[in-house]
Amino acid sequence: MTRRLSLLAILLIAIFLRFWQLHSLPPGFHLDESYEALEAWHIFTDATYRPIFLPGNFGVPALNAYANALMFGLFQLFGAAAGPLAVRTTAACFGVLGVGALVGLASEFQKMTKKSGLSLAFPLFAAASLATLRWHIHFSRIGIEPIIVPLLWTSALWLLLRGWRTGYASNFVGCGVLLAASMYTYQAAWIIPFLMLPIVLLLWLSKTESVAGQPTIHTKQRMIGLVLTGVVAILLVAPFGWYVWQHPDIVTLRPSQVASGVGTDGADNASVWRSIGRTVQMYSPINPATDLNARRNIPGEPVLNLWETLLFLAGLGIAFWRIRRPGYAILLLSLLGLLLPGALSQHAPHFHRLLGASAPTALLCALALDTLWQWRPRPMATGPLLRIQAQLHWASLLLLVLGGAVSAQNYFVRWARLP
Repeated sequence: MTRRLSLLAILLIAIFLRFWQLHSLPPGFHLDESYEALEAWHIFTDATYRPIFLPGNFGVPALNAYANALMFGLFQLFGAAAGPLAVRTTAACFGVLGVGALVGLASEFQKMTKKSGLSLAFPLFAAASLATLRWHIHFSRIGIEPIIVPLLWTSALWLLLRGWRTGYASNFVGCGVLLAASMYTYQAAWIIPFLMLPIVLLLWLSKTESVAGQPTIHTKQRMIGLVLTGVVAILLVAPFGWYVWQHPDIVTLRPSQVASGVGTDGADNASVWRSIGRTVQMYSPINPATDLNARRNIPGEPVLNLWETLLFLAGLGIAFWRIRRPGYAILLLSLLGLLLPGALSQHAPHFHRLLGASAPTALLCALALDTLWQWRPRPMATGPLLRIQAQLHWASLLLLVLGGAVSAQNYFVRWARLP
């Protein structure tokens, strides 16, 4: 009961941080939002218009426009206007869903890593970390598609791990659906299906440990499940593949632009390696690299605040220490893969191209929080030292609250006051 109430409280906080003042913050309506809103209106009002890919604005995958069209219908059903608020409501819903999905993925990680001692609180820490992450909050309130990327990665990996553990065909089928959806979502999401290949290899090489304590799942069940995932994904992505075959120049226009732009940004991004270095440096507590575009960030402010940075770096260290266990290796591999599209593009670190990495970032923060939560006094401790150590696990909640409070203040006060 306590865990359910805690999860409910976390989801309510996530909802509040994504919907409060959504009608006025962020101010204005940007070109990217406007273009996709107009395309959504076209889809909503014209039954003959069903694009697979949106050719305008340098080429945009169409899934977010369809989601906005659905939201327009819901708004009109309840007597509201199909306008900017509806578009941003779609993004906020995707943000909240991403927080909820992370609970499921973190639960699977917890089951995979019982030997490492992750507690039942780990999924709650993961959801709370993402719910209060300014990086995720910021793009949950802008009506463009990057916010769907962490949701897709989280959900697809959750279903893959659950299918691997249980053998249920429905999980593998669902994973295939989401992998196909990533191709219709955003160019930075195109990495997700390719990430699943080394993840499956890791699971295969360490399958005995990954299902420790669970009923035996035969190799044949997993093989059938993986084939189902692949077949479903290929069938659903076939229309997009046909469009690519017919219009390769339109589909590859924006990726080729941002990739070829590396080295043209000035001294900070003078080469591919410099862009990769700046992407890594965005997590640095000292002289971090930042996104200077005020639409995407407080200029000069790092992607994480100090409290979140401390948790992330601690979690990163723990994951590297335990990298031989499949759960931690998968987490680190996912972080690397989801950072790659932004690292190999101009203006690095470009926070919305890197947004998919917010989910594994939250999991690494949760890893540090969970380690603190399970801290117990050492047998030789006595007196004041014993009392301090006995209360040290509460530091996890303190760090979580401090990080969340600073995130909220940075967005709703500092960023909102920018000219």
